[in-house]
Amino acid sequence: MKRVISAALMTGAAAVLAATAVAQPAELTRTDAAEQQGVSCNSTLKIALVTPLTGGAGFLGNAQLSWAKYAVKTLQKNYGLKVRLITGDTPVEQGPAPAQALAQKYVADRSVVAVIGPATSGAVAATSRAYFQAGLAHISPSATRTSLTQGAAKEATPAFFRVVGGDYIQGPHDARFMVDKLKVTKVVIIDFQEPYSVGLADAAQAFLRSKNVTVQRESTSVRTTDYSSLVTRVPADANIVFFPTQQPEDAQTFAQQLLEQGKRAKVFGGDGANSPDK
Repeated sequence: MKRVISAALMTGAAAVLAATAVAQPAELTRTDAAEQQGVSCNSTLKIALVTPLTGGAGFLGNAQLSWAKYAVKTLQKNYGLKVRLITGDTPVEQGPAPAQALAQKYVADRSVVAVIGPATSGAVAATSRAYFQAGLAHISPSATRTSLTQGAAKEATPAFFRVVGGDYIQGPHDARFMVDKLKVTKVVIIDFQEPYSVGLADAAQAFLRSKNVTVQRESTSVRTTDYSSLVTRVPADANIVFFPTQQPEDAQTFAQQLLEQGKRAKVFGGDGANSPDK
């Protein structure tokens, strides 16, 4: 098995499936290409999962881990492969640094044939070049930022795949629901100064304003734990606060502080705010 950019399509929600090879990165030298021949299908193949297993978004990473374990069993049973799943923790509170360190580790390990993740858009943008240059496909089950795959200056490389819709799909759909179903006239949008929330907030804001909805934009750090000062800036007549967090407990905290200050706006989260435990 060549260690080239292969479409080893791994989903965080259903299965990890091995498929056919895609293009080799132009940066690879003849020596690099020759070295790729050393990975045998008869050896134990490693698939790395790069996701937040701890921290505020740990629920997401552990759900992805559960499905990845199931998928590895499927690969071994259906394809006769020896597959070992290895994991790398990337707490969202620490930014892209953990993902960058893991990328260097997996690039150096010749038995790693593909990567599931990174889970977040910022981590994808920070590591995609390293995976591409090493000939490793990486497939994210949850990175949604539009600019990863669209625009003149794409942040991800041809090594990157994802199995979820981008912010350019989710943001307008969230906003359309607010307009068509909730009949909003004034919406407060809060971003957390990181790629996921900013991308989703921008997409929703553009759609809402195109429908003549009054939009008030606010911003806070992803490390914020007390939202009381932010709540004071929510107008009394706001219908919705769009709160695209990656940490569901933060949405709970914000909603509780809205109630404590007598605000009547409803909290509307993105996919990152959804957790069965919250």
